[in-house]
Amino acid sequence: MEKRHRNQLRERFPLITDKHVKYNRAVTRYEEIKRVQKGSNEHKEKLLLAHLISEYENEKSE
Repeated sequence: MEKRHRNQLRERFPLITDKHVKYNRAVTRYEEIKRVQKGSNEHKEKLLLAHLISEYENEKSE
């Protein structure tokens, strides 16, 4: 996301944080690769994204 656009979003929606933007990107990417073959680089990426998404969601629920 372009820096200017990100700043405009923050002005309009002050509760949006960089973490939230990164979370949304991670979820989008996870959805794109969720059915990849085990052992591939994308599978490793999927596992990492799942971990990061889970960490963010657990942090938000506390």
